[in-house]
Amino acid sequence: MVRAQCNRKTVLLALAASLLLPLTAIEVAHGQGAAWPLKGQLAGGLPQDVVVQGDYAYLAAESALTIVDVSSPQQPVWVGYCETPGCAFGVAVAGGYAYVADGHAGLRVVDVSNPTAPVEVGACGTPGSAYAVSVADGYACIADGVAGLRVIDIANPEAPLEVGFFNTPGEAFGVFAADGYAYVANGMYGLRVVDVSNPAAPVEVGSFDTPGGARGVTVADGCAYVADNNRGLRVIDVSDPSAPVEVGAWETPGNANDVTVAGGYAYVVGMSAGLSVINVGDPSAPVGTGYLDTPGYAGGVAVDGRYAYIADWTAGLWVIDTLDSAAPAYMGHSGAPGHGRCVAVAGTCAFVGDDTILRTVSLSNPAAPADVGQFGTPGVIYGVAVKGRYAYVADGAAGLLVMDISNPAAPTQVGACATPGIAYAVAVAGGYAYVAAGEAGLRVMDVSNPAAPAEVGHCDTPGDARGVAVVNGFAYIADSAAGLRVIEISKPTAPFEVGWCDTPGDARSVAVAGAYAYVADWTAGLRIVHVLDPAAPHEVGHLIPAGDACGVAIAGGYAYLAQDYAGLSVIDVAEPAAPYEVGCYDTPGAARGVAVTSGGVCLADYGWGLMVFAAAGSGTVAGQVRVRGTVVNIEGAIVEAYLGGVLRGWATTGADGIYGMAGLPDGSYVISAGQRGYVRQVKANIIVTGGQTAYVNFGLDPSGAMTGQVRERGTSINLAGATVTASLGGVVRATAPTAPNGIYLLDTNLPTGTYVVAACKTGYITQTKANISVTQGATSYVNFNLDPVCLKGQVRQAGTTTNITNATVRVYQADVLKATATTDAGGIYQIGGLAAGTYTAVASQAGFIRQTKLNVTITAGVTTYVNFNLAVSGKLRGQVKNRVTGANLIGATVFARSGGIIWATTTTAAPYGVYEINADLPPGTYAMQASKSGYLSQGKKDIVVTAGATTYVNFNLQPE
Repeated sequence: MVRAQCNRKTVLLALAASLLLPLTAIEVAHGQGAAWPLKGQLAGGLPQDVVVQGDYAYLAAESALTIVDVSSPQQPVWVGYCETPGCAFGVAVAGGYAYVADGHAGLRVVDVSNPTAPVEVGACGTPGSAYAVSVADGYACIADGVAGLRVIDIANPEAPLEVGFFNTPGEAFGVFAADGYAYVANGMYGLRVVDVSNPAAPVEVGSFDTPGGARGVTVADGCAYVADNNRGLRVIDVSDPSAPVEVGAWETPGNANDVTVAGGYAYVVGMSAGLSVINVGDPSAPVGTGYLDTPGYAGGVAVDGRYAYIADWTAGLWVIDTLDSAAPAYMGHSGAPGHGRCVAVAGTCAFVGDDTILRTVSLSNPAAPADVGQFGTPGVIYGVAVKGRYAYVADGAAGLLVMDISNPAAPTQVGACATPGIAYAVAVAGGYAYVAAGEAGLRVMDVSNPAAPAEVGHCDTPGDARGVAVVNGFAYIADSAAGLRVIEISKPTAPFEVGWCDTPGDARSVAVAGAYAYVADWTAGLRIVHVLDPAAPHEVGHLIPAGDACGVAIAGGYAYLAQDYAGLSVIDVAEPAAPYEVGCYDTPGAARGVAVTSGGVCLADYGWGLMVFAAAGSGTVAGQVRVRGTVVNIEGAIVEAYLGGVLRGWATTGADGIYGMAGLPDGSYVISAGQRGYVRQVKANIIVTGGQTAYVNFGLDPSGAMTGQVRERGTSINLAGATVTASLGGVVRATAPTAPNGIYLLDTNLPTGTYVVAACKTGYITQTKANISVTQGATSYVNFNLDPVCLKGQVRQAGTTTNITNATVRVYQADVLKATATTDAGGIYQIGGLAAGTYTAVASQAGFIRQTKLNVTITAGVTTYVNFNLAVSGKLRGQVKNRVTGANLIGATVFARSGGIIWATTTTAAPYGVYEINADLPPGTYAMQASKSGYLSQGKKDIVVTAGATTYVNFNLQPE
């Protein structure tokens, strides 16, 4: 619903005009704009329960009752909703009304006679938490958690009234009412049978303790079917309600939450358990006949004819064809990103971070967004950015993920890079991804090869980095309590802070446009910071709307602010010193993320879904893409529009080479065009103005090409799925995987030049070839033979989980050095090319004690894993001089001995005669000696060496 106060801003403006007084930022800080137009939504909250009647499915969806048209099972369509004040767990429908078990808000009665505009008409509070509802004989029976069973008279739906109750011994989770009895699924107290023939005085007449934890119940043909949590389905004969007895059972996968019975079959759903179809034609001998996994957490199930409808808490409403009970089949779903935390838009697709799912949503028709694809991630998605064919996902504790979204219906992960903190947000520019990683500050990832992103730099921030925007060589960090931090990234491998502006709230998100950074500052609202001089950012304006600002996007002189439980605020920031709210919309859930697209403003509303609003103003870019110097049109070329380094729109050319992008914010753009077989072309300083069309044509040069085959060294085995990359001047220009025959093809974006080409595959040693010439229109052939990894492991500091980078691992056989490798940032080393046999492996690094592993067995075709844990070494350092003249002695020999073993030997270096022993010295007491030809040797005893510390020992040698 829309906030009623949305006209307050208009009143303030009229009053100010009448008084001929200017409005200051403070005076309009709490102003309310007009109701902002909603264009469409992919919504429905988080389904907990479902009931089907006629052509409609009614879902209890946590924050609302939602209604889905299921007249076409293959394409269910969300049609309406009614917000509820509590948490909608259960629903029943009768006589044109939906009765919602709304958690601590009790029973809500919703008129659903018009499914597209349901409206609440009555309510009755309950003392517990209403989990389920069943309607019979003019009464609603409520499973009210710890408050047991509540009986409510609904003869007048607009004035429901509790008339009786029975306190069950456990927690009432489910209820089914029929023939004067209420059957209560009572958790660990099993099934309770309550006589409600006198609604004012319900009384328990029978019970049966089930072995699991009764969560849901339905009754058919004298039997109660109980969804019994971790003990699956229990069948209980209740033909004598005073003496219920179990007659059958069937264990289901996962935890059984709900059950319904139709046509001799029981349909059971549960958390992480999907749908189980069980033949109960003989209740004493139930037999599972079919099963279908669902992607989320199934909480409720309804059956109508041949179709089962599943309320899936994370995946929306799923429709299953059960005509063949042995093979239930997916028909369609009405999904909604109910846990939407963030959203990014590219062209006609929105990419929504839905807790642990990346969802792709088609915006081809903004009035009817459609869920088209999804991908489960290992972490929680807090941020997402899109560039070209890739989505870059800030996946919480899992770090950065790189997703190929060239097919929005099937996004696939192509790369990943861990971050030391929690990845909250990401921005992409110039081949690098910039990750706001919480307490770990800003992390810079090289994503020039999306299949192998790697951290190359970082900058610690004093707060908790939650948001990031990258513009013109600077990264702007929303650093929680530390405000806005400005970090120079002209050298991504060595970012450093150049300026900061403290904000009064808790900086959660940031967007940059022109000379200003716009900070979503939680309780302190929107803060506008002048950043033309990055070394001296300073606030110039602010506005505090109704809610807590947690996301912000900028387009066309407007700020779109996601303000948590207060929904969307649209703010005119054309004059940064005096921003004012022009519109607002109170969304059903919690507005967390926002992005602007040509189709409108996309809002990720946590607990509800994706909502699309009208944008304020737009421009258009159009043109044609041809082969340079010809009139040959290029079909399927991808044209991208970047504003401030951010992808604002993209389009694909038709057979005539023509493209068009509408709804672009005002500004100066960089437009690029690319297609397979051609070199990408970029045009800068394209001015886009609202209401006008900027025409930009392209002429693309044919690309050079490269092909070859990747095989295992020493065999004829072709390596499928290897990645081949071609770099020119240190920049990756093209990447391609190998086919099942090991052949790869690079024929896009390869201008004439001399390349470095690399082939890599998990389980093999990467091979690199330099000085590969590429010529326009010609094909270069480059083959690779990769050594299998036969020895692999990790080197860490002993007693810790600290990885040791650049440690050296040497492998010997019969005292002959066979191979050497160094560890990467994760402390990992890999060695290939070793013949089968027995080896000795040695790991060393300056500052640590060398470790040796004997009898390392290498088997052909098998990777042997050998890890090392190096103890910190002590250090010896000092100077050797001529005792008589005081001259520094260069080339003197110094050794340290303990227990009869010489642990280290070194020589003094020019020009000061200094020596240093910084490895292989365990803590202990040593004897030392310094010697040089022409001098008498000098020894020293009882030299104490401590781990991690430096002991200084000087020598003065007497000439002979």
